[in-house]
Amino acid sequence: LFSSVDGVLYDYSGETLIRYPRARTNQTYTLNDNTRVLANTSFMNCLSLTTINFNENLIAIGTNVFTGSTSLRSMNFTSVNPPYLMGFNSFPTNYNLVINYPSGSEEAYTNNLFYNSYSDYLRAN
Repeated sequence: LFSSVDGVLYDYSGETLIRYPRARTNQTYTLNDNTRVLANTSFMNCLSLTTINFNENLIAIGTNVFTGSTSLRSMNFTSVNPPYLMGFNSFPTNYNLVINYPSGSEEAYTNNLFYNSYSDYLRAN
C-alpha cells in the first residue's frame, strides 16, 4: 500500500506524498517528477526545511500541508498552471516566505481564489 523514496512516505504508486519526515535535517527538498499530490499535513512541523521545489506534474496540494513548518522561506513552482489547493490553509504565512511562480503566469496565480489569499507572498520568478 505504501512506498518510500529516500525515506519519504508515498502511496504505492509514488504519486501521492503522504509524509515527509519531520526529523529530517535537509534544508531543501525537491519533489520528484512522479509526485502529483501532497496529502494533508504531509510537511507538518518540518522545522529544518527552508526551501521546497515543486515539479510541473503536481496537480493538488492538501490542507495544512506546511502547518508548523516555521523555517520555510521559499516555495518554488515550475508549472504555469498552479496546482489545485484543497483549502485556504495549504501554505504557511511565515515571515519572509516567498512563493515563486514562473514569469508570464502571473494571471494564473494571482487570479486564482486560493492563491490570491497569499498575494503578499507571491513573486514572479
